[in-house]
Amino acid sequence: MMPLLKAQIGKWRFGRYVRWYRTQRQLSLREASRLVGLSHTYLNRIEHGNAIINDKSYEKLLKIIPETTHNENEFYSVFDHLVMLTQRVTLHMEMSRFDDALKTFLAVEHNFSSHILWVDYKLYQMLLLHVYPKSLPTNHTTEIKQLKALLPIMNDAQKQLCFLTHGAYLLFNGRFNLACDQFNDALAIRHITQWNPLINHLLGVSLSELNLNSSAESILRVAHQLCIQSNLFIPSVVNRIWRQLINFRMHYDLNAIDFNEAFAFAQRYELIEMKNIIAFNHLIYYLRKMQYGDALKIIDILPVNHRTYYYNALCLMRLNKTEAALNIVFIALQNLPTEESMTIYVKGLRCIQAHLMYPMIESHQYERALHDFFMLSMAEYAMEENQFVYPLYRDFLKQQRRYKDAYQVTRSINDHITEKGC
Repeated sequence: MMPLLKAQIGKWRFGRYVRWYRTQRQLSLREASRLVGLSHTYLNRIEHGNAIINDKSYEKLLKIIPETTHNENEFYSVFDHLVMLTQRVTLHMEMSRFDDALKTFLAVEHNFSSHILWVDYKLYQMLLLHVYPKSLPTNHTTEIKQLKALLPIMNDAQKQLCFLTHGAYLLFNGRFNLACDQFNDALAIRHITQWNPLINHLLGVSLSELNLNSSAESILRVAHQLCIQSNLFIPSVVNRIWRQLINFRMHYDLNAIDFNEAFAFAQRYELIEMKNIIAFNHLIYYLRKMQYGDALKIIDILPVNHRTYYYNALCLMRLNKTEAALNIVFIALQNLPTEESMTIYVKGLRCIQAHLMYPMIESHQYERALHDFFMLSMAEYAMEENQFVYPLYRDFLKQQRRYKDAYQVTRSINDHITEKGC
């Protein structure tokens, strides 16, 4: 392994690996120094990258780093295959390869657990799981934290993968602001461009989820050009669909996108998350056309969460099916765990409940539900939700003869729209 270490990581980063493996084996500095036959002060300097390491010291230090029992050429051939599979799934969006790639990763995991390439293996595995997941990823927070803790010993390529993976995890768990930070950190490593089409695309998606549509459209245009330059066919089409969705959101252009064609494309290439996003925007399309019966049909194919329950209750309310709407609200609030990204829809469900029960409930309770939902929809710039709650809140204040407050509500929403440049 000695020539491999010299070629792969260099002497400075080697010290950081020694420190990581030593702590993994729960060895103190003195215990490790006795194990390898070096002084603890010299070992400490090595770990901090402050010592020159000769070949003899390298050989002694390898007692801390486990040696693989596999042929190195075969080992790197397996690793190259894992990298290729990950690229086909994530960069080329060939989701039909996802299951095969995941099985391959799991089959060789025990081999990499004691190898110097463990960090690279884990980065690619996390990338596979969190970029365009077939379902919302399970909680891998601990593993991602472990990877982030290794940033000091990573080279720039590994750091970019780490930022990309963490950003994808945050994006698909609804934490869009934090996801943008990670993608920007990944793009800041300018001399590594292989993953830039994917990073720019996911950054554009995150910005669009924050309703920063103008910025999102600009970033997605950059991503589209990079996809074309890299001959990434499926991502280039996905990117075009995203820009059509943004155009639909920004300009209320009901003809900006052919939803059936986009949905069929996502279904053909097994882009489950993309399919859900297209279906959700199709739902918004029907809501804007006030076709609530058709909207309910779309809701049936969306994942079950507070958002779909909210729109289900809203459609039933618009169809004057009060009892059914209240039943949906009750089921959602009683049975679903509240996720951070779903807070606005929880407020929305409570607002619908209060509206349907008013005047059987106290005025201050109804006002509190309206106020909370209105303020949160303003803070998150949730256009559809805001359009629902604003007239209810304004009309309630007018009924209470609080005309000044009603005027302030209207003025605040106008100022907010102006501030966002929409």
